[in-house]
Amino acid sequence: MAHHFPAKRELGLAVIRDRVAEAVRQTWIDPLRISSDTPTAIDQIFTEIISELSENGSVSGCPLNNMAIEVSRHDDEMQQALGAIFEAWEEALAARFQEDIRLKRVAGIQPGSLATLIIAAYSGAMAMAKANQHTRPLVNCQAEIAALLASKYV
Repeated sequence: MAHHFPAKRELGLAVIRDRVAEAVRQTWIDPLRISSDTPTAIDQIFTEIISELSENGSVSGCPLNNMAIEVSRHDDEMQQALGAIFEAWEEALAARFQEDIRLKRVAGIQPGSLATLIIAAYSGAMAMAKANQHTRPLVNCQAEIAALLASKYV
């Protein structure tokens, strides 16, 4: 380990760039890109996360959110790496919403703002679930996001 990562900071950056970015890509970005129905994809992502947490019997939180809270204030490079992951996630959601506007599946939304709202709601619900060791905040968030999207989609 010391040969590859001479400082804890280097290990932290590697975790962010390799593990955390990959987790967000696999959990959120890829499912959004391959789905033909954005609201269904988002709902299914929540369902899979809630199911996995329920099976595990504990909630350790979102790795991206955990790292952002713990280290981003203390190191500019880590902050930039974490910010880039959030940005890629937000861009993937916004791109799906923009495509849905183009295809006239949805009206009256601002793709970037809605993407930010969903990520913020998910991240907050995950933090609450971690604090309470219960998936209820995620279940509630999932239901409200589904209702919001249903009101906007044709």
